[in-house]
Amino acid sequence: MRRRPTVRRRHLRIAVLLPATLVAGVVAAFSLAHAAAVATDVDAVEVRVDSTARRGGATDIVQLPIRADLLGASWSGASDAIELRARVRGGSWSRWVELHAGEDGPDPGSAEARRAARSVGRSRAVSSPVWVGAADQVQVRAALHDGRREVLRGVRVWALNATGTATRRERIATRLRSDAAWVLGEPAHAQPYAPGIRSRAMWKASKPAAPAWYADSVRGVVIHHTAETNRYSCSQVPAMLRAIQRYHMRANGWNDIGYNFLVDRCGGVWEGRGGGVTKPVGGAHTSGFNTSTTGIALMGMHAGVPPTRAAQNALRRLVAWRLDVAHVKPTAKMVLTAASGDKFSRGSRVVVRAVSGHRDLFPTSCPGALEYRQLARLARDAWITGGAKVANITSTHTRRAPDDALDPSVARIAVRAVASHADMYTTIRIERTSTGEVLHTHASTGVLTRTTWTPPAELAVPYWDIRIAVNGARASGQRARAALLPLVRADDDPAFVVTTPPPAELAVGGDPADDVVRLQYTLGLDYRLGAWLHDPATGEEVAVLRAPDYVGPTATPIELAAAIPPDVASGTYELRVGLPGDAAVGRSMRSFALSITRS
Repeated sequence: MRRRPTVRRRHLRIAVLLPATLVAGVVAAFSLAHAAAVATDVDAVEVRVDSTARRGGATDIVQLPIRADLLGASWSGASDAIELRARVRGGSWSRWVELHAGEDGPDPGSAEARRAARSVGRSRAVSSPVWVGAADQVQVRAALHDGRREVLRGVRVWALNATGTATRRERIATRLRSDAAWVLGEPAHAQPYAPGIRSRAMWKASKPAAPAWYADSVRGVVIHHTAETNRYSCSQVPAMLRAIQRYHMRANGWNDIGYNFLVDRCGGVWEGRGGGVTKPVGGAHTSGFNTSTTGIALMGMHAGVPPTRAAQNALRRLVAWRLDVAHVKPTAKMVLTAASGDKFSRGSRVVVRAVSGHRDLFPTSCPGALEYRQLARLARDAWITGGAKVANITSTHTRRAPDDALDPSVARIAVRAVASHADMYTTIRIERTSTGEVLHTHASTGVLTRTTWTPPAELAVPYWDIRIAVNGARASGQRARAALLPLVRADDDPAFVVTTPPPAELAVGGDPADDVVRLQYTLGLDYRLGAWLHDPATGEEVAVLRAPDYVGPTATPIELAAAIPPDVASGTYELRVGLPGDAAVGRSMRSFALSITRS
């Protein structure tokens, strides 16, 4: 009878202490792992291999200072490929994996290519990386070439770990963090982009070494594979991305990860190179053809193993969306200019599919035979995915005085647009860029809509002040993504620089010859220059100070003198000086505050 209270007190003590101990342990584990910061860091080491084997042999076994997830190598010598195998000490060796040098990269002559050459060295070859999962010992040898292996010299092995398992301490901390996350639960991550694109923040990308650069448009996509293992889990993908990015930046010397997007075997779509998923970000995925192409890499090796169904479906959705944003028909062709001489002569005009494989533009087997044979079907499927689309919008124009640089007015404009469905109702509008005024409208139903416009004799509109607007809709209610494109793209920077700004205050009302605002400028190309007064509160134009004149180019500063009209009252205005009608206002327009006092 006396034992019952004792038993109850013991059970109560256990009921109180056990949860407290468990929570304390979980919190301690989580704190330890968080302090170790192993989940977001990438351990990267470069190991020099001092000894080289005789011709045909492998290097000595290299003991790595960390346990690596991803390995790569660089070397000097005649060999264009290297073979690598790895293991955890005491375990069995992996098979020999052949890694080729220089299959990806920035365009020759670009700022990124120059940076990479300074970082790596022009005479050194750098292999593509391979995901090994876990290894702390590695051997390398030259790949077979014409039945023999060349001698490798100056071999350096790159070892990277992005899973928090580089050292024994990190492995313990990562395991504790994993256990804590299982108990406490991980927060859900939003996917802010379409179609389910996971942002750089979600894989904890490092900051690029240089700002992103942009082409004028995207004309198509280039499909790759990362030539790594297909045996990885969905949870390993963020770590793989961090490792690939670090390898591209450290071993290759690039600004960022080379690919614009990556697709994993589980169907995840990931934002690669920074700069904006809807913008024409230049990559380092296809040397010589990075301008105007988007690089998409399937994570894995697809020479003998096809991509998973989940990866194929994700790739189809991504290609359909990205080319829809660019208004490109996936089954069409794209025209590119070769910036290197690897497969095509430098400067040559190259016509390939809008959905091309890496091998179409570079001498490589990428993206693997079993993915390459599916590209035609991928393009067809992408074109019918996602509903109504308008694509391949082209325009041509002729000038009234083609030999007269002083008169940029258009004489005739022709526009064509392709629709995704035969019942698509497509509208084409020709507008002024500077005012939004609609100059001409045409609409029709069908897969192809064409129109031409001849301005009346009394209307002089410069070609650089015209844009094309295209909209499409179906009877079912589907609407296409609207397109708004300039008639001519500003491929050249006018290099408009104000060397001496105008005065902040100006007194007028005396001698008309003194009622003039003056500034000095230089201009790199032949353009018309104008000056305007605007109300700073509303942005509305108050007066045109100077009719556009044809000026430039000039390397030495010249003066712009703009007379203040007599009907302009005293007040503070915004003085705008620049190229009228140019859509890129920040590039060609300068703004100043001007206080006018009228006597």
